[in-house]
Amino acid sequence: IILVYYLIINYQNFKDKLIREAELKALIHESELNSLKSQFNPHFLFNSLNSISSLTMISPEKAQEMIIKLSEFLRYSLSNKDEKFTTLRNEINNITRYLEIEKIRFGNRLNIIYKLDEKCFDKKLPSLILQPLIENAVKYGVYEKTEQTDIEISSYCSDNELFVSIKNQYDAEFPYKKGAGIGIQNIFSRLKIIYGRDDLLTIKKTNNVFEAKIEFPQT
Repeated sequence: IILVYYLIINYQNFKDKLIREAELKALIHESELNSLKSQFNPHFLFNSLNSISSLTMISPEKAQEMIIKLSEFLRYSLSNKDEKFTTLRNEINNITRYLEIEKIRFGNRLNIIYKLDEKCFDKKLPSLILQPLIENAVKYGVYEKTEQTDIEISSYCSDNELFVSIKNQYDAEFPYKKGAGIGIQNIFSRLKIIYGRDDLLTIKKTNNVFEAKIEFPQT
């Protein structure tokens, strides 16, 4: 009887230990996700404020428009920083706000092409996960060029999967600074934590076109 009693006690202690370890693991994952999601690019904010400052002198109407779009973009980003998932519709709307701000800055140098399947708009994906890819597309596709640059955003889906692709033209001869892959590593890490897979983001460079494609499981 005493042996059975101690076996029961040990088994219960073992179960409690497993529960505590699972809770701790979940807290660590949540902390890692929050840390990765908080890596908002401050350069975009600084550049936008500088552009607004310049526009107030030469085009007050555009400055006002840019302030409104910037506030809408920041409101979405801050209100969704604690949300794990959102819909493709919400994520595209926020990306569009960001690109409209950059469009005011770069004018005809920035051309956006949307190839989105509306059937995918209610599919789920991690919130704010596309933003680093869009920032990279603008930074390495538009900043150092004087001619028009196309950024193409496309999506397709099935019952169990959502695919989002972002393409941009870039100059392979331009000497880009080291450390340019932080945003992409951020995405790799988030996908690994959320889905437990490291094969969901693929990068391809062909004919001076950079493509990032992400698969989002729906099950």
